[in-house]
Amino acid sequence: MKKQHDTLIVLDFDHTLFNTTLFVEQLKKTLASYGILETQVDAARQAIKDCCRVVDIDNFIDALQQENFDELHHVVHDIIKEYAPSFIFSDVHNFITAHVSTHDILILTQGDTELQEQKIKHSNLPEGVQHIITTGTKDDVMADVVGTYSAVYLFEDKAKHIDEVKQRFPKVITYFIQRPEDKPYAKFASVCECADYVIENLDIRL
Repeated sequence: MKKQHDTLIVLDFDHTLFNTTLFVEQLKKTLASYGILETQVDAARQAIKDCCRVVDIDNFIDALQQENFDELHHVVHDIIKEYAPSFIFSDVHNFITAHVSTHDILILTQGDTELQEQKIKHSNLPEGVQHIITTGTKDDVMADVVGTYSAVYLFEDKAKHIDEVKQRFPKVITYFIQRPEDKPYAKFASVCECADYVIENLDIRL
């Protein structure tokens, strides 16, 4: 990534910036018009989570076991293009705008490149935000950049990722974000209670 400032803010994407719960609800609603039941969508997503590290669009469509593969692939893209901006939480633009002139801002997301690229691209986030998509661990990605900044702040909704980063890089300041309307991983507790702060939104200034 390109360094412009001496401090770095690392932002998770799903459930931190992007209401993924609403995205899945819209996915189910749209696919229902193709005769695909909610239970089929849930089963397909769970099958991928059980077998793979990340949800891939192609694997998801395969798991639905429908004949119109190409059409459904385009449907997922169309949902993202149309609705992604509305899935961004209301505090995100203000948070980024308030910090982008004084901090480097990196979206670090674990997921499928095609899916995450589309979600980030069509979310219409403010300029100046960089992103990295990985299928590996976030602490491995951060290992390449942490030492080049005087301060690093991590905002993340998964305790597991905070634990991994904080245990490896104790000086990283961690924010465990638990949005009341979108916190599917809240039940998975931290092993080391490594979060420096627990927050419900991004209505904060560093």
